[in-house]
Amino acid sequence: MTSYNLVNGIHSSERKDLNIDLLRCEWKSNGLIMTDWFRSGEMEYQISKHPAQSSTNNLISRNNLQMGGRIINYNDISKSLKENKISLKDLLENASIIYAAIEKLNQ
Repeated sequence: MTSYNLVNGIHSSERKDLNIDLLRCEWKSNGLIMTDWFRSGEMEYQISKHPAQSSTNNLISRNNLQMGGRIINYNDISKSLKENKISLKDLLENASIIYAAIEKLNQ
């Protein structure tokens, strides 16, 4: 589970260097990476002094599952898909890791 702490001004959930370089490549982890719960979208309620993390940036950094998904997250990802900021391949790669985690639960 990633946190919403800022590391050099970037949410840890959005950091490729942590999620991909360190966790996936160096530590050889192939498990599910998920966010902590309900940090995204807090700016709509004006309760945070820091901007909420981006669902798109979470996805690009291979944070596979954003908890608890809300319409604001869906809209962010849909917009980024239409604007070619992310690809269907990005979505499928994350979905395949979620699926693999579900399959492990069923064994």
